Amino acid sequence: MRRIAFIVSSLDTGGAQRAVSNIVTNWPDNWEIDIILNNATIIKYPYKGNIIDLKIKEPKNRKSVLYQLKVFFKRFRRIKSLKRKRKYDACISFLDSANIVNILTKTAKTKTIVSVRCELSQDNSFSYRYILTPMVKHLYNKADKVVSLSKGVEKDLVSNFGLEPQKNCTIYNCYNLQKMKMLASSEDNVLNDLGDNEVCFISMGRFTYQKGGWHLIRAFAKLVHDGYKCKLVLLGTGELKEYYEKLVEEYNIEKSVDIVGFADNPFVYLKKATCFVFPSLFEGFGNALIEALACDLPVISSDFKSGAREILAPGTNIDSHVMDEIEYAKYGILVPVCEGKYFGAEEKLTKNEMIMYRAMTEIINNKELRDKYKKNAHLCVEQYEPQSIIKQWIDLIEE
Repeated sequence: MRRIAFIVSSLDTGGAQRAVSNIVTNWPDNWEIDIILNNATIIKYPYKGNIIDLKIKEPKNRKSVLYQLKVFFKRFRRIKSLKRKRKYDACISFLDSANIVNILTKTAKTKTIVSVRCELSQDNSFSYRYILTPMVKHLYNKADKVVSLSKGVEKDLVSNFGLEPQKNCTIYNCYNLQKMKMLASSEDNVLNDLGDNEVCFISMGRFTYQKGGWHLIRAFAKLVHDGYKCKLVLLGTGELKEYYEKLVEEYNIEKSVDIVGFADNPFVYLKKATCFVFPSLFEGFGNALIEALACDLPVISSDFKSGAREILAPGTNIDSHVMDEIEYAKYGILVPVCEGKYFGAEEKLTKNEMIMYRAMTEIINNKELRDKYKKNAHLCVEQYEPQSIIKQWIDLIEE
């Protein structure tokens, strides 16, 4: 029996974690699967295979240098030992620290594959610019293969990090569309307070800088103040939660905004919403967009560098981005990426926040537009079915 290992920090929350869950649960049964986690105390995503728990306690601050060093050395020792004992056919890692350990523990008999989930050049933090960037440039060409989550990520690695083009390929995430629809149809008691003809905007993702959620709150606040009958539901949690709550309070829109937190079944919320809004500043692909489309939701997304255009406007130039207007693409609405600056309620909406606001008013006022995007949604997501995506992974291992 062939053996494969997946290395990821956890299976609790996050897009990469959900991607691993979707891959392993759809992987053929004639493989033995190990899933190597920093900490397996909390597992929220389904999985198939053996969990190997490194038992690294979760810190208050994941970004602390001490924690990162501890994770690195413990991962390094255990994974090096596991590769020697288990003799994997392939070891696939997700996210930067796991990728580096995977490469440094590379063996001749195990195919080393690393997965890059976002455009690394878009992160301007100190650790990325001065620590991770040099390591990526020095190490990633030593992997047997680097799998990018989107064509934009693939181009970023080649252009900005010197990755050899023949080392790189793109494999999109897989999504069990049938299961999503089943979960969306589950009995629930969510959003039962929606009024007649009340439009419900929804967004989900970690409350972090990357996701740009405060820009959506600001655009939504103007809708409420302008008299539109609407609601905003935010699914997620993270370091900016208090900022979001303060912003909602400053705008006096507490009755119109529901900050739900992490939802075990987000699909029941998506099913009841009117439109999904994705204000990310940068992404690797945009898992949440596919999940919203799988629930037949119209979507409004910022036209970030990797993913949104590939999903919503296939066939267009991925290097071309909407700058100062609304683009009504084939499968959804694209708006410019917002400025990425933190604002208070006393500050006027920026130009790009106003464009997001206008797109949301279009969804409210134009039923024909809503119906068009609802109808087209399933056509967009069919290409991400598991059977096709898993075959690409196995072909990569066997080439």
